Amino acid sequence: MRGETEPYALLVAGRMRGSHRASWGLTESGASGPSASPYGDPPGRVCLAVVGAASMARTIETGTADRAANMDLFARHLLQLFHEVLRAGSGQGLVAGEHPEV
Repeated sequence: MRGETEPYALLVAGRMRGSHRASWGLTESGASGPSASPYGDPPGRVCLAVVGAASMARTIETGTADRAANMDLFARHLLQLFHEVLRAGSGQGLVAGEHPEV
């Protein structure tokens, strides 16, 4: 399986969850910069995943090679994804078209 894909991120999140006997597993797989990944993905591209009572993956592309900024954005987007999964599971999903600040 190729790294830096949503299926890979889901696999790793699931393994993290299992190996730590946790309720949730979260992961990111990508290239924060300043250079591209060994797979040829551009800097600023990351695949995020949350695995638990529900699972979801998402790909983010920032369009910048600024490593520090990308690392910050990747973490914020992963936490936002986790928040969305938790809200959806509680029946308090986002209103259509609503995109909270990351």
